[in-house]
Amino acid sequence: MTFSPTAAQAYSGNISITGSGGTNVSISLSGTGGAGATPNVGASPGSLSFGSVTVGSSSGSQTVTVSNTGTGAASGMSYGAAPAGFSRTTTCTATLAAGGNCTVTVTFSPTAAQAYSGSIAITGSGGTNVSIALSGTGAATASPNVNSSASFLSFGSVIVGQTSAAQTITVTNSGTVAATNMSYPAAPARYNKSGTCGGASLGAGASCTIVFSYSPTAVGNDNVTYTFTGGGKSFPVALSGSGVTTAPPPVGQLSVPSSVTMPATTVGTPSAPQAVTLSNVGGAAVTVSSITSSNGSEFAVSGSNCTSVAAGGGCSFNITFTPAAAGSRGASITIVSSGTGSPQSIAVTGMGNSAGGGGETTAMAVEYYHAAFDHYFVTAIQDEITKLDNGTFVGWARTGKQFKIYVGAGTGLSGVCRFFSTTFDPKSSHFYTADTNECTVVKANKDWLFEAVVFYVPVPTPTGSCPIGTMPVFRLYNDGQGAAPNHRFTIDTAVRDDMIVNKKWIPEGFGIGVTMCSPQ
Repeated sequence: MTFSPTAAQAYSGNISITGSGGTNVSISLSGTGGAGATPNVGASPGSLSFGSVTVGSSSGSQTVTVSNTGTGAASGMSYGAAPAGFSRTTTCTATLAAGGNCTVTVTFSPTAAQAYSGSIAITGSGGTNVSIALSGTGAATASPNVNSSASFLSFGSVIVGQTSAAQTITVTNSGTVAATNMSYPAAPARYNKSGTCGGASLGAGASCTIVFSYSPTAVGNDNVTYTFTGGGKSFPVALSGSGVTTAPPPVGQLSVPSSVTMPATTVGTPSAPQAVTLSNVGGAAVTVSSITSSNGSEFAVSGSNCTSVAAGGGCSFNITFTPAAAGSRGASITIVSSGTGSPQSIAVTGMGNSAGGGGETTAMAVEYYHAAFDHYFVTAIQDEITKLDNGTFVGWARTGKQFKIYVGAGTGLSGVCRFFSTTFDPKSSHFYTADTNECTVVKANKDWLFEAVVFYVPVPTPTGSCPIGTMPVFRLYNDGQGAAPNHRFTIDTAVRDDMIVNKKWIPEGFGIGVTMCSPQ
């Protein structure tokens, strides 16, 4: 007898023997088919996070163990290249024996202040789609950031021989390292200078003060410029005063807010009135002659008690917001008075939502391409779309790609920050992020100007999954190709794969480049 199993299972049976010598003579048979030897390749851990690393430096190395827990050797093993920003070495070879293991060692060396992500693919007979996910953030190089709280001080009219009230300038280093070569020269004697500033160094996060008072020695206008330096910057401060023989009459001056933001409101429905307060910070009464809105149909002014405002006193008026359409709306409120600096204006804005809330109002973010720059740009702002389509912005053409966004805030939505850079002019670039932490980091980058929160989206999970009823939006980075950075945003997986494989763009975000989610 010979046993030749065809499957991994138990076999049994018998052979019957009959004849004239008797009946029911049999031989019992049994055997088990054993499974063939197969490899089983895996990687542990499956992901590496390097956290924040300063641009131009390298992280410590992290190691992943690749193991074959199968019963047969894995052959034809291939270990893909590391994505941009990362480098790898390995002890692994093309064959990994049963029960064997090897290591892949990865180091993160960012070249720009941005988020990095990607993966190293491992393929072979031991399995497919085994990969090591990588992530890290490039942090801006440590540097000082010196700023002054004022560039102009006015002491008004002061009687010759007397001294004005003191005014203070605060000098701050908000950078991550000390500012050196600080210099605070002497001021003209009549502009008495004192304060805590004076050292050649200003530590990271530290501040000091320069205090001036004015003691005129002659009648007439007396304007000078005082300049101090440090942290690679120069800070001119205009000092203005006037010497007089008698005390000047008091003047009134209204203090008004520079901007007011109204709550998001359903289209066609008036909001609750919002009070705006004005204060008289001068020394004499101020007469208010008018308070008007440049867009009275949407931002109406009412309930004003601002007529004559006593020195040190205040008054108020109301603004009611009735949006005529969904999206961002705005107006300018102008106050005309007898006070210094009149007329004064307040920028007022609000978000119009369709019935049911801003989270239910959608619009299309449309993609454009500039062939000469090899740059992509996406916008949901209708005025920009119109100008791009009619050629006001020369060189841009629609790609035919677009995705939905929400025009207003809503439950489960994150505001998308938009930034603009002219550092690589004329190839200027826009950048979008729905990540509040990344928005904060980019705001601190001097090469990027924060424009506004321009629309709202759901955000993906750390694995790159989007909520039910939405689809992933992928963010791809050209890694500075063409001597200028550019990002592309798309919901098309075929576009994403082509940009990564053929054009060598880098996916940024969760999973394979998921940075936000688009409503279906």
